[in-house]
Amino acid sequence: MAKGEKRDREQITEDGGVSLSLVVGGIIGLAVVVFILQNRRDTKVDFLIFDIQQPLWIILALTGALSIVGAGLVGRALGRRRRRED
Repeated sequence: MAKGEKRDREQITEDGGVSLSLVVGGIIGLAVVVFILQNRRDTKVDFLIFDIQQPLWIILALTGALSIVGAGLVGRALGRRRRRED
């Protein structure tokens, strides 16, 4: 491998075993399936003018996704402000 060259991560290691990233990904996938199966009951949410009733896992996933998007937007805005000040 040449110096500075990025090494591609493979799903199967050179000795025929499974890579750590594949094992961790499988565990996370299994945890998500278990989470969904345990949180299927409907939950009512009242927010401003919205009144919805969805399974709990959908509400939590939507809340998490919106939080990630919001944090990204705030981080981007702060990054632009800092660059202008420099």
